[in-house]
Amino acid sequence: MIIRDATELDLPGIAKVKVDTWRTAYKGLISDEILNNLDYEQQAIQFTKLLPKDNSNILIVAEEKGIIGFSSGGEEREKKYGFECEVYAIYVLKEHQNKGIGKQLFRESLKRLSKSGYKSVLVWVLEGNPYRRFYEALGGELVDRKPLDNTELFLVAYGWKDISKILEKRV
Repeated sequence: MIIRDATELDLPGIAKVKVDTWRTAYKGLISDEILNNLDYEQQAIQFTKLLPKDNSNILIVAEEKGIIGFSSGGEEREKKYGFECEVYAIYVLKEHQNKGIGKQLFRESLKRLSKSGYKSVLVWVLEGNPYRRFYEALGGELVDRKPLDNTELFLVAYGWKDISKILEKRV
């Protein structure tokens, strides 16, 4: 398995990972209607916006006979929490989960964001997502809780004021 920068040719694979992961990870949390209406092509178009144009954002993939996971990040979007950057997403296909790939993607994302000059990071997680314990174990400070667009679900934000301290930990 290798982790590398994403290219435009990777967008269909990234979209597939996101849609398939949402359908498995969020089943029972997000309505079947929303999950069933996720569209690969539409998601690929959305990820076009995240392809790096400069050093302010990242989009990386985990590849092993195809795209099996990805991570994206860049400048903190809401600019109201005092964090410089944000990891927007980390997704790994179900059949490749619990093998440390998500941890590797998170760590590589932080390395790249740090190299771009960012010093602090924020990540939003669906409140019911069992993987949020990963961020808690890394010492993420609970920053905020907000409703997810037009649903009864909530997102929670974890933040770290110093990316270098996370990179020092064995993840």
